[in-house]
Amino acid sequence: MGATSPRWQAITDSEFPWEREALAFVRDRLPDHDPYRAWANFEFIADDGSINEVDLLVLSPKGYYLVEIKSRPGTVEGDQGTWTWRHDGRLQTVDNPLLLANRKTKKLISLLRRQPALRKRAASPFLEAHVFLSHEDIDCRLTADLRERVHRRDTGTGRDERSGIVAALTRHSAGEERSRPDPLDARSGDELEHGLVMKQRLGKGSTALALLVERDGREHVLKVALSREHNDRLHAEADVMRRLRHQCIVELHDVLTFHDGTGSERVGLLMARAGEATLADRLRDEGRLHLELLERFGEDLLATIDWLEQKGIPHRDIKPENLGTAKVGNQLHLMLFDFSLARTPAENILAGTRHYLDPFLQTRKPPRWDTHAERFAAAVTLYQMASGSLPRWGDGQSEPAVLDCEATIEGDAFEPAIREDLAAFFEKALRRDYRERFDNAEEMLRAWRHLFLAATRPETDTEPGDAARPFRALEQARLDTLLGAMGLSARAMNAVERMGVRTVQDLLRFPLIQVNRMRGVGNRTRRELTELARRLAERLPTISGGYGVLDYNGMG
Repeated sequence: MGATSPRWQAITDSEFPWEREALAFVRDRLPDHDPYRAWANFEFIADDGSINEVDLLVLSPKGYYLVEIKSRPGTVEGDQGTWTWRHDGRLQTVDNPLLLANRKTKKLISLLRRQPALRKRAASPFLEAHVFLSHEDIDCRLTADLRERVHRRDTGTGRDERSGIVAALTRHSAGEERSRPDPLDARSGDELEHGLVMKQRLGKGSTALALLVERDGREHVLKVALSREHNDRLHAEADVMRRLRHQCIVELHDVLTFHDGTGSERVGLLMARAGEATLADRLRDEGRLHLELLERFGEDLLATIDWLEQKGIPHRDIKPENLGTAKVGNQLHLMLFDFSLARTPAENILAGTRHYLDPFLQTRKPPRWDTHAERFAAAVTLYQMASGSLPRWGDGQSEPAVLDCEATIEGDAFEPAIREDLAAFFEKALRRDYRERFDNAEEMLRAWRHLFLAATRPETDTEPGDAARPFRALEQARLDTLLGAMGLSARAMNAVERMGVRTVQDLLRFPLIQVNRMRGVGNRTRRELTELARRLAERLPTISGGYGVLDYNGMG
């Protein structure tokens, strides 16, 4: 468009030369034909009475784009909340300008919906916020997920071409947009809106579909509403997730809008991936967790519940299906997701999943959901982790609330090293009377940690061979000596039992490198077994052909 094109309207002239230059850069490169239009430097009064300044609004075949111009030089870094510019040794931190632009778009959409030309349309007009980093001397170091709607200048041609703000405003024609499949109908490899590529379906609930998607080489989970009637539900979940910043809770990256061929809109939540499998997958495939992983996963779950409790944020659907197992560093940890029930009224005591709902809520006066019920669901999940099955009351068929008994704790299903203490823990956590349970998540977490103290023999963090370990009866050990007599920790004994190793001879003949492939065995346990095998091999060298060195960086 030229400066005199009727399709470009500068409502007021900017008083800043760098902003005038940035606007001219975009104007000179926009197509000068219908349906393109552009309005620069104007204000509007929103429904809440606020006055909002808009640098640039562009109409394209896809819809409207609101552009926020930032003309600072230097290096910019940041997160979803704030950005920091570094230039000439000075730092300047500001609120993420994309958040401000998003707020303006929501207010502007509300105004546009009331315009006569749009009142009869079933769908709201498309309006998307973008940020233009217009200074030529800008080094954008925002991560890929934060950079999707943040652009520099378009430069170069051919192989040296770099797409920027103009490409973002003009890349979608109406025909191209119609060719993009709806997320509900997408197949692997399909390109969706917002630069997403569909990889696979993860699951479907009553209100939303979860997809594994990729953008800029990074995998995300997209949770998209099944219909526009469920959009408010996902918006409510997004409002909750924006308040969540915890290492064991999945992070929300963005809230997106998708369009189908009928003009209907669906809300999608773009989130981090919670690992490749859920806790439910692991329990189904492998049964109960061994001691070391049980301790760690239990710590993850209860510490997260404690944090949510202190923040006053409910989850309302704690269960293995909503807990991912993700690798953090060299270890697996739990990741909690799906906060779709967090805004459910306390009077609704049936929201959630059977077996994890507190069955005794209905006996309360009045019957209301509370944090005791949240901890009950956590206790049932912990019980599954420890035993491989659900707790039961009476014959396991009748509703617990109509029975006059406590939960039957199957102690024989627990690891022997903590069997009695674990049974006592669950007897308290699953009591019918909530007043006899743990008072809060912090107390429950302390009790969980105490369970494992007796099962933990003091260990050093030295590498194998750096210091002697206090193994018992080492000098008297024979090939038929049981490993239980060697002073191994409970975790190490748990590992060798799973390996089918009972005696010194079994250990020396076992290829210990395979321990590295055992899921959930931690580095300390590997070091302990390797150290014992090394010292036994020195004493009984003729039988030590299976001894090998472990790689301690395996996944635990």
